[in-house]
Amino acid sequence: ASPAARRKLVDTSLQDIASDLSNNNSLSIYLNHVHIWRRIARSNLSTPVLVLEDDAVVTAENLQLLNDILEQMQHRRNFVLKLFSDNLFWWGYKEWNATLRVGAHDVKTCQCRPWLQTWSTAAYVLDAHAARALLARAMPAEKHVDVFLHDQGCIDKTIELSVVDPSIVSLSMRPSEHAHESSFLPRLRLLIRELVENIKRDSCGAIT
Repeated sequence: ASPAARRKLVDTSLQDIASDLSNNNSLSIYLNHVHIWRRIARSNLSTPVLVLEDDAVVTAENLQLLNDILEQMQHRRNFVLKLFSDNLFWWGYKEWNATLRVGAHDVKTCQCRPWLQTWSTAAYVLDAHAARALLARAMPAEKHVDVFLHDQGCIDKTIELSVVDPSIVSLSMRPSEHAHESSFLPRLRLLIRELVENIKRDSCGAIT
């Protein structure tokens, strides 16, 4: 983690926004994903790889649908496709451009900086090009891994970030290892502060 992130891990009162790494568990999760990206990048696989966290629930029907989606995306490169994101409500989705439709599901791609962030890295697919792009900027760690992916796709544009809508993966609802030790109100203040900053920096309104 960066020196600033380390200070915030030791003293949580220094955290500025909800995206800050909240505890050692969140840092460990981040590093686990980096390790997976490193393995994918070194393997130089020609096919994309499915990454699942331990609370992701995938059915045979989900996998068939995913195969159908990836077949339609076979010519894309340097992409991350999220299969679960529970906070993109209809007013957030309008800022994501539907680039592909398979059955009842859209693949929506981030082409600007929306005010609403995508959450969760429970399930996503990426190719070796994206793994290398992420690794080039992953360290030192400063934010939750899902926020890092969002920033790389929607702000820095080092990867193509897309989301399947509606989600094709569910969660087991087991307790989160991101669990915050702080009380509800301090956490809520961080979320509100970050939301206000995201609304201010939204670049999608200028092009819609």
